[in-house]
Amino acid sequence: STLSKPYCQSIMNHIARHKPPRLMIVNQLRRISRKTCPSPSSGTFAATAVSLGLTFASPQQSSSQDFFLSRMFSSSDHLNLGPEAFPPCFQQRLSPPDGLTRLGFKNCTLETIVSSQITRSLATKKQPLLAHEWIVGGQVVTNSEQPPRRNKEVVVFLHGLLGNAKNLRTPAKKLTERLPHLSALIMDIRGHGNSSSPFPSPHNFHTCTEDIFETLQSLELTGDRSPTAIVGHSLGGRLALQYAHALSTDSVQSKLQAPKQTWVLDAVPGQPDPSVHHILRTISSIPLPIESKSWLFKNLTEKHNLNKGVAMWIASNLKDIEKYEQKQQSEQNLKGKQHKPLEWVFNLDMANELIHSFAEQKFVPMIRDITSQPSSIVNLVIAGRNKEWKDDIVLELQSIPTFGKSPESSFQMHTLPKAGHWLHVDDLNGLVDLMVKGMNE
Repeated sequence: STLSKPYCQSIMNHIARHKPPRLMIVNQLRRISRKTCPSPSSGTFAATAVSLGLTFASPQQSSSQDFFLSRMFSSSDHLNLGPEAFPPCFQQRLSPPDGLTRLGFKNCTLETIVSSQITRSLATKKQPLLAHEWIVGGQVVTNSEQPPRRNKEVVVFLHGLLGNAKNLRTPAKKLTERLPHLSALIMDIRGHGNSSSPFPSPHNFHTCTEDIFETLQSLELTGDRSPTAIVGHSLGGRLALQYAHALSTDSVQSKLQAPKQTWVLDAVPGQPDPSVHHILRTISSIPLPIESKSWLFKNLTEKHNLNKGVAMWIASNLKDIEKYEQKQQSEQNLKGKQHKPLEWVFNLDMANELIHSFAEQKFVPMIRDITSQPSSIVNLVIAGRNKEWKDDIVLELQSIPTFGKSPESSFQMHTLPKAGHWLHVDDLNGLVDLMVKGMNE
């Protein structure tokens, strides 16, 4: 009622050029609209400026409430409220309707209103935290919600794709046993273990890193108490690199300090090996619920021709279905099956989405950026029996200016000759020896 038809048309033109925002955000902002301007005015233009409390929709056209908001969210779904997020018409000054005047908006631009209302609405949404547990002095701390004593330095451990925090319990125990001044915080990455839900999309390296930030901040591990090191295996190694890069280059605003050491365990730059895609396709083809671990193992080895080691590892990633229809349970019991039906401990959809971030990550430039900063060290541990490590990949990594073989080098590469990809299993002592030596130095 306060804006001219040409102005409304300019908004509609902008809508036509951009994809609509995610449904969750749209619905959230519609609720704001109803609170600030509950009586929509009718008009020719089917548009609803949901975040502003300005509604231009006739009853016949009320379903067309997509707006320019998608422009304000980057591919990682984080707010982009800079001037470039708004079309020129949003710099015009206006007198808002009574609903917004009561909220304190007077003679301001649409950009001001949008920024304020969206920030206010999204600030009330609580970010899920990653499941985690503490390991101190070689022992798992029972009450994992309580951080260890403040005089201990913290090392974060991140597991690989389709794994969980328990995979790295043993190296974390060994490390904290040999270096008592350290405590280990092992986390379940989003979509894995006890962090399988409910994390909003998209699922990529950026949002995974944000999860780590949020969890550490909730544990008050900021400032001088920020983790002194971060260790990650495979996917976890990539995320460790992403985390260190974001903090060491000040590309994020955070109370966290960059880790002094980043340990990347057998994470090969570039596209994931084709075998990873094969495993994901195989797992996706398995019907749920799963009858038993033995049934799954037989299916994977005989029908899908997976080797026994991989099949055993996949079969270990199962859990009882918590909610299962009583009727189905009764039918199974009548057939003499006393076991409970099983499902994956990971969220398969999230895992399939995360895999797309592998090729997008700028692995080598990130190491170059991190190690160019004072007191930032990256240690890359290579599994000698992993055939993915091609000569050209190794040579590219060795071309990084900060690479060297001396303890003073900011970027160091180590090889465990007898280890396969699961080097923390194949050569646990060799890996722990490397970390103890590096962290002591």
